[in-house]
Amino acid sequence: ADADEMIRRSAHEILGKYGCIVETAHDGTEAILMARMHEYDCVLVDIRLPEMSGYQCFRQLREIDSEMPVILTTGFGYDAGHSIVKARQDGLKSVLYKPFRVEQLLTELEKNLGECRPRASQT
Repeated sequence: ADADEMIRRSAHEILGKYGCIVETAHDGTEAILMARMHEYDCVLVDIRLPEMSGYQCFRQLREIDSEMPVILTTGFGYDAGHSIVKARQDGLKSVLYKPFRVEQLLTELEKNLGECRPRASQT
């Protein structure tokens, strides 16, 4: 989830090359709606979303699935809403600082997916 279309497009292209199925959301509300309708292995969320903080989005995503890995991203050195600090206190494992290298993204995804529980099959 990122308000910047270029970031969403880049993530889609990069991860698609590695065989990932990628869906993007332009804001936190859309990401939360998508998470209610589908199961995701991992979610990347910018801390500066138009209508809510990254922390608020993180908390709502974790309410939907308490085990779903969420990686917060930021392009700013200063986190005015303290999203990263609060989310870490609530179990956040990864933060990516933009611009990040492909290797950093892949490392954080592997770290989080390695800790992910198997998904239940849908019936």
